[in-house]
Amino acid sequence: MAGRWGVLVAMAALAACRSEPAAPTSPAETASAPGEAAADEVLRVVATWPGASPDEIEPRLAEPIERALMALHEASRLETTITAGRCEIVLHFAGEAPLVAVRDALAALAPELPPEVPPPVVSRDGAGEVEHWLVLRSDAASQSELYTLARALADRLATAAGVRETRLCAGGEPEVQVALDAARLPAYGLTTLEAVSAIQAALSAPDVPAGRLQGGGAGVQIRAAAGPRSLDGLGDVVVTARDGALVTLRDLAQIARHAAPAACTAADDGAPVALVAAIGGPEPALGELRATLPPGATLREVGPERARAMQREPGVGDAAPTLELTVDRAVAARLGMDVDDVTRAAEVATSGAVVGRLDDASIRVVLGGSTPREALDALRVRGTSGAEVPLSAIVRATIAPASPPRHRVDGRRVEGE
Repeated sequence: MAGRWGVLVAMAALAACRSEPAAPTSPAETASAPGEAAADEVLRVVATWPGASPDEIEPRLAEPIERALMALHEASRLETTITAGRCEIVLHFAGEAPLVAVRDALAALAPELPPEVPPPVVSRDGAGEVEHWLVLRSDAASQSELYTLARALADRLATAAGVRETRLCAGGEPEVQVALDAARLPAYGLTTLEAVSAIQAALSAPDVPAGRLQGGGAGVQIRAAAGPRSLDGLGDVVVTARDGALVTLRDLAQIARHAAPAACTAADDGAPVALVAAIGGPEPALGELRATLPPGATLREVGPERARAMQREPGVGDAAPTLELTVDRAVAARLGMDVDDVTRAAEVATSGAVVGRLDDASIRVVLGGSTPREALDALRVRGTSGAEVPLSAIVRATIAPASPPRHRVDGRRVEGE
């Protein structure tokens, strides 16, 4: 199950990595002069987990990365700093740093890291690689539309010869939000998870051949309709039947397309913008890129420092209290509740549960018009007996204070920290 329920639910949006740029790695740029010992080099690994506390990041993110890096037996020292939403590891090498080996080790580790964590970014301290940062602005576009334009620009830049990677800071990606009405669900005798299950079943409906209709002239192919392909189609999803009438998702929820919680936002003189970076490669052809934009959108290039000054990563570096949700497994068992169902309902009540995709947007189910604490009281889950129980009877909510930063050296916590 997605999320970190039963131990901690952090109230923050999902995020993107940002780090200092990686330096060129060609032998011509890293080799020492004949007869001269190679200078010590430093690599920096940055991993972000927006909303997570240092207490959570240390065992689930920092320690696995440290173990993977120490297994290389090449770094002379590892220094780790852990703050809210962020883990930074500095590796010191006596001589040339094995940049490729470090990246390969992190790529192999990826399946063991929490699924919400983007791939860690590795950079070499010192002279930087060429970065081309573009600022995209459109006062007529919504945040979701701006993200879509920026994503298309990044994809075009990625095809240029010599571009090693692209980076994007453009707010939240497009998302379809299904805001369930807490009052309508019980009125129709439904629980949150029954509505979620109906959505997932509709989204998984296959698009398959269903035969051929013969008539006068050419035959007509028949295909069984797949799942919903539009907002209207999603609203038409049948959740249940009541008194001979079908109850659709439109009867139970408000459905709208907007921007998901932002992993990285950017602003220029107070106005929201999108930042797109091409690392390496030639100077971007701004004229050609501008020709692909809709009327009213502008595009210009800025330096890396100016671009970084425009950025903000919500949930990263912010030491803030968190809402901890603990599932009482004994109560759940006594009431005949499945723990996975309980935690899934808790997810809807807090950050929302992503249940699938519609075109280029994820579908997130939330409880409309409620704070997390109100949602816990409003939501019901159904046990094996068929009885409905308030989620708050099974899930305990407490506010945990902000955790202090953590400092580690060579895989061990520094004393006094």
